[in-house]
Amino acid sequence: MNVKERAKYAWGRIVDLFKPKKPEIEVDIEEITEDNSDVFSEQIVEPQEEVDAENLSPSVPDRSGGEEAVPSRMTDEYKAWLAEQLEADESRNESDA
Repeated sequence: MNVKERAKYAWGRIVDLFKPKKPEIEVDIEEITEDNSDVFSEQIVEPQEEVDAENLSPSVPDRSGGEEAVPSRMTDEYKAWLAEQLEADESRNESDA
């Protein structure tokens, strides 16, 4: 191949990337009418998981098959800092009112 043929081939490939393509699968769209509306009238009910509000401790599955409780990331130092921030916000809100 010479340079012109290679350039022509490369440019053709680039142009093909940006051309809209026809879908490989054709889909027939059928409108819903009163005749076939009963097919779609069935409601699908998915089972929902029950949540125990008293046992909301996060857990991760252990590799051995059991579950291991996730330790809290809130250290005492962070809790103290958070309490100071909340107190400062409350005092600012009281002085603004």
